[in-house]
Amino acid sequence: MYQQFMPIEQVLKIVGNRYIVLNLAAQDARRMIESINKGELQIQGSPYYQSLRRLLDKEVLFDDGSTPDETATAATAETKEKK
Repeated sequence: MYQQFMPIEQVLKIVGNRYIVLNLAAQDARRMIESINKGELQIQGSPYYQSLRRLLDKEVLFDDGSTPDETATAATAETKEKK
């Protein structure tokens, strides 16, 4: 098995908070693993790496249907309004 590497800087471009981004990726990876176990999905490599790649490609959505960068932009605007 080969090791894949995703620089944290790339991930932080999506949302400034690494914990939110990694939580999203972990949730997506769990969904992928469930699909793999059911025989609905076949992927090459690690589901965790693939989830991070999907986040970077903006293929993962929050529950409200927004992309991670849309949510980050909205949160930044809300923070500026409070100041």
